[in-house]
Parts: sequence; C-alpha cells; structure tokens
Amino acid sequence: MTKDVLSKLEDAFMFCYTDAEACLYVGISPDTLYEYQKKNPKFAERKTILRLNPNLHAKKELVEGIKGSIDQARWWAKNKMREEFGEKAIVELKGQIETNDKTSVGISDAVKAFNEHMRIVLIGKKPE
Repeated sequence: MTKDVLSKLEDAFMFCYTDAEACLYVGISPDTLYEYQKKNPKFAERKTILRLNPNLHAKKELVEGIKGSIDQARWWAKNKMREEFGEKAIVELKGQIETNDKTSVGISDAVKAFNEHMRIVLIGKKPE
C-alpha cells in the first residue's frame, strides 16, 4: 500500500465506491484492502467517514436551496421537521367486532369501551 494507492482509495471512498469498486479503481485486490484494514483499523474508520461525503454535499445543496425557494423550504419542513409540519394520518375504523358472548359491537364503540377500561386500569377510577 503506497501513499498513492491510499490517496486514490480515499478519493474512491469519498465518491461512495464499494470496496470492490475502489479496489478495481486503484488496481489492488479486495484481500489487499482487507489485510491493510486489519493492520490499520483507523483506516477502516476513515473509510466509513469518507463515504459520508456525498451526504454532506446533498445537505449543503438542500439548505442553500431553501434560501431562495419556498418549495424547498416546505420540503425541508415536511421531511426534516415532521412533528410540526409533516402530514398527519387520519384513520377511520368501520365495521363490527364480535364479542365473546356473540354480540356485535361497532368498532368506534369498542374503541371507546377499551379506552374507558384502560383509564380505569391505569388511573383506578371511572371518568367523571
């Protein structure tokens, strides 16, 4: 592993190449790479960090794009600030639930009864 080979490997990992692609790019076998990593664990750590490079560029472009675009700002808010701006799911339940005594209860009534039962279990009293 020469300095030139290591430098080219770092370049390859910055472009998110797989191990096989990086080895092909620099002209070494994957076994050579793995043996080097065993002897130099810090290089393996660096490889992982270098592969984050495209993520950094993508985030930078997104954030810079927000400055001049309300659409980009909306996208960011919807996807990165989901609690406040994300889409909310609305679930509607329909149908019947058959009980152990073979009576039929509407789902919304069953959910209300379950919630009331859980409140009694957790709080220890019926709601007023």
